[in-house]
Amino acid sequence: MKSANQTCTPMRATAAFEANLLACIDGWRDFSQGELEDDGNVTRFASGTALPFMNIAMARAPLDNPMTQIAETARFFASRNLPFLWWDLPSSRSAMLTASLLEQGFILVQTTPGMAADLTVVPPLPELPELTISRVSDETAMRRWAEVAFLGNEIAAEAHGELVAFIMQYYRCPAMRLYLAHHDGTPVAGGMLVEDGGVAGIYWVATIPEARRRGFGAALTHYLMCEGHAHGCDIAVLAASAMGKPVYARLGFAECCAVDMYLKVQR
Repeated sequence: MKSANQTCTPMRATAAFEANLLACIDGWRDFSQGELEDDGNVTRFASGTALPFMNIAMARAPLDNPMTQIAETARFFASRNLPFLWWDLPSSRSAMLTASLLEQGFILVQTTPGMAADLTVVPPLPELPELTISRVSDETAMRRWAEVAFLGNEIAAEAHGELVAFIMQYYRCPAMRLYLAHHDGTPVAGGMLVEDGGVAGIYWVATIPEARRRGFGAALTHYLMCEGHAHGCDIAVLAASAMGKPVYARLGFAECCAVDMYLKVQR
């Protein structure tokens, strides 16, 4: 039997983080809205929305000719008039790639911590009696989940329609399981679980602003960790916001890598 340290070594945690992220993006193939293209070197997803964080490119391994491959990717999104983010993952990062992105007009806008936790040693969490958590099982609940995601991520009001329309598709994607937390019957937090290869990826964890600092986000994340372990996963991974990072640390997550995000806008 593996020890806790063997289960979640930094090398395995980083590999698990990247693999699960790619599995999540691969799940978008089932979406009716959006285009996924993968040439074996670069994965590109165009959501059809003007929201940069919903349009993503990333290399699966170090690129032999980053200037050319970045230019090809830029043309893919320019032909659709969409801004996008290039996620620079640890396994594909190089000085040549960074220089090529900057030379072609990309702007480093964010560095996001990748975190991992050993699901064989999930710490206990005090119960919140008035909080109930359940899996989204119909379109009404899915729309509530989408609204929580919109409000919890504080996305600009003008993007409401296209964002909600896009993420409603998660309900139809078998690789993605969605969960909604209610407090006294009111939806207050939501999250998504993507399980692949013994790894539980946790995404879209959000709490509506008026319900923050009451432990709801932590309770939901803990629930998703336990769900993943119950389904045979021994490691959980997520990309942390500045607000969420200390919460995740208390649940046993530790930073395993960092993802640089470069923005390219269409002019």
